[in-house]
Amino acid sequence: MRYRPYTNTGLSSSAITLSLREGQSAPEAYKLVCTALECGVNSFSFAAGDIGAAEAVRQAVAVVGRRVLILMLRLDLDGPPFERQVRTALAASGATYLDALMLDQPAPGVLTRAELGDLEAIREARLTTRLALAGDAPITDEYLPQIDFDVLAIRYNICSGWPERNLLKHAAERGMTVLGYGPHVDPAEPPPASPVVRGLARLIRRPQMASPEVYAFLDQTRTWTGQQITLAYALTEPGLASIIVEPDTPQMLESLSEAVERELPAGVAAQIEIARFAATARQSVA
Repeated sequence: MRYRPYTNTGLSSSAITLSLREGQSAPEAYKLVCTALECGVNSFSFAAGDIGAAEAVRQAVAVVGRRVLILMLRLDLDGPPFERQVRTALAASGATYLDALMLDQPAPGVLTRAELGDLEAIREARLTTRLALAGDAPITDEYLPQIDFDVLAIRYNICSGWPERNLLKHAAERGMTVLGYGPHVDPAEPPPASPVVRGLARLIRRPQMASPEVYAFLDQTRTWTGQQITLAYALTEPGLASIIVEPDTPQMLESLSEAVERELPAGVAAQIEIARFAATARQSVA
């Protein structure tokens, strides 16, 4: 496992962060956490109210100690008050504090100033050391000016272009830690609906997925899987402190961990750029 600076105070994160998916049983979450620790992963994300995941984190803390782990709680925007969610997670996980509280892609206008103030109060009470925001440009435009976030999580994959790089640059200028999520893409799936944009932004087309054939090389590269390639590509961005992954099984997590130590095969980076160009050209024609 490789590690990257998480803060300017010496805290380092594994190149990948294990996100424990909601709905898993406690034994399933525990197996994933054990596999992560064996692979050298020290960064974990779990959802507020997910008792199974919190119990798995508790056992991880008991094994390796709190100081070497980075724990991030994804808040439930429709759930109980934020402070109650945090205290419940701390009690269930056995942790005395969280390294980050994440607002996971809140829609613009959903959070009130009072709720954002509650987050600042939680940080001031030292229940967490950092506040995190995950989302694209419309979300960051809405919330970054309102509160002093420490961590920004952005979608970053083989289709990413100037919008993501602009967010990276903006976050770096603010001294924020930047995480990547959504590194894996399915060429057979239609692209997500783009948000409505106005002004000059509507004149700039964003790269979209092309036909599946353009990305066939992802699953045809010898000794590599498509998910390993897309993860390895995301890791070529030095501005990302860690890439958030959500594997379904310990075997998938082991496979992704192996990709961290490998360099992209010769020519694959060029194939990715050609595929992105083809996607952009196809959209322009459309």
